[in-house]
Amino acid sequence: MVSAYFNTPPANQLDKQIAAGLLLLTGLTPDIKDPKDGVTIPPFRPTENYHFETKGPAVIIALSVCMVILTLVTFLRLGIRLFVHGVRFGADDWLIIPAYILSMAYPALQIAMVQYGGAGKHFYDITYQEYYYYKYLAPLAATVFYVYVGIVKMSIALFNVRLTTLTTRFWKNLNWTFFVICTAYTIAALFLNIFKCNPQFASFNLLRIAESGKVPKCLSVNHMNSILRLNLALDFTALAIPVIVLWKVQLSWKKKIRIFVHPGDGSAMELYDFTGMDYG
Repeated sequence: MVSAYFNTPPANQLDKQIAAGLLLLTGLTPDIKDPKDGVTIPPFRPTENYHFETKGPAVIIALSVCMVILTLVTFLRLGIRLFVHGVRFGADDWLIIPAYILSMAYPALQIAMVQYGGAGKHFYDITYQEYYYYKYLAPLAATVFYVYVGIVKMSIALFNVRLTTLTTRFWKNLNWTFFVICTAYTIAALFLNIFKCNPQFASFNLLRIAESGKVPKCLSVNHMNSILRLNLALDFTALAIPVIVLWKVQLSWKKKIRIFVHPGDGSAMELYDFTGMDYG
């Protein structure tokens, strides 16, 4: 079915329903803005010297490279745990398995957003139906993102617990506290992403918003950004603790480097966290 572009009237009934849902999501009821006129969002398509542009292929390539790197590092870590004599498979390693699965689901959803949701294109080059798919996939990707980085933090926290058996009880208790905080953060982020709108479907389904005919109530961008800021603070804490602990432990530098490299895929996922969250 042919779909119209934004800043133009809907081409069919489906486009009109999508436009109605998006307008209601922004607080515009039909008596304020008639959905049959479409959704108008600047900037507008240039009337002269227009040429189509998209960053979609570059985004797909970058995400694919991230997936390959995470796969190699994760399987290297698990391979060392399974096949190298004298190396134990701990709880932190078990947590990396679901974290890896989710870390693959996150870029896969983003690639789907490029393929079906028009991500990477100018807004005036996106159709109503493309945006419907984008709006469906983006909240799901964001939810997966926060859960997987939360599990990675929990894995690093458990590794830090093992690491601090070489030091005082203070550091061990501190790392258990950090593990509990990461667990609580992951659960809270999951529920906030799932139930950020009332009714719940308003966070991802424009057609159901249109069917309801009511303006939904959702958490503001500032509220959701608070989760992101806390996420970054926990990232830096998770990566800083082993550095501080190893600095204090009386070991050779060779031994310290080998221990620090242990949570390598966790660190790689945290770095992916820093660079990849803008796509969510």
